[in-house]
Amino acid sequence: MNVKKLALSVAVFGTLHLVFGEEAKTQEESAIVEAVQAMFDAMEDRDAAAFENITLPQLRFVAVLSGDSTVTRATSREVLIDQIGSTTRNDWRERMFDPEVRISGPVATVWTNYDFYSGGEFSHCGVDSFQLFKIGGGWKIAEVAYTVVRERDVCSTRLGRQVQ
Repeated sequence: MNVKKLALSVAVFGTLHLVFGEEAKTQEESAIVEAVQAMFDAMEDRDAAAFENITLPQLRFVAVLSGDSTVTRATSREVLIDQIGSTTRNDWRERMFDPEVRISGPVATVWTNYDFYSGGEFSHCGVDSFQLFKIGGGWKIAEVAYTVVRERDVCSTRLGRQVQ
């Protein structure tokens, strides 16, 4: 094989590897974002079983509220399942914007801006940070840490869109 053919073969193989490697990465990233969206959908639909299915038993939600001092509040999966299934709570809707996904084998992180509505009214916005693990071929959420910002103008600036 001459040098030109070898160089052409290497270039073609390298290009194919990059294209298909990026496609696989994009598919995996999509599956991870879909897992996070499935959790949001379960919360909005009051579907405790779906929420339980997409999360690990040791799931923790940690809210970080800032003000004069930083306060954290942790909530267990069991408490969340009870809240999600409750017929007395307000409707919840959470939307994510521009999620960033990082993957290392069976571990992934999603970092995304979000806004949250309760009873149809704006409640707060912030940043969600999700830790996920690939188990049995699917992505499961192990931990969610999030900031809580209640000021509409700060949220509108952060999200790049008017908070309603």
